[in-house]
Amino acid sequence: MSLLGELGFRQRQVYDILCRYINGLTRKEIAEKLNLPINSITGRVKELLNNDRIVEDGCRPNPNTFKTAMVLKIK
Repeated sequence: MSLLGELGFRQRQVYDILCRYINGLTRKEIAEKLNLPINSITGRVKELLNNDRIVEDGCRPNPNTFKTAMVLKIK
């Protein structure tokens, strides 16, 4: 079985959306694009980070709040 085949449904959703955005996405952006609450994204992101499937690669400001957030990308 491939490594990606071992991902759960939500993990796969997060991974797949990150595959589409070469410049990466923040956790909030992932939640917005998947139309899911942020709390259903953060745990999956942590799991993918721990399994070395994705990486945090810099940060950027949120255009609405001006707070900075980590950008996530496929490893």
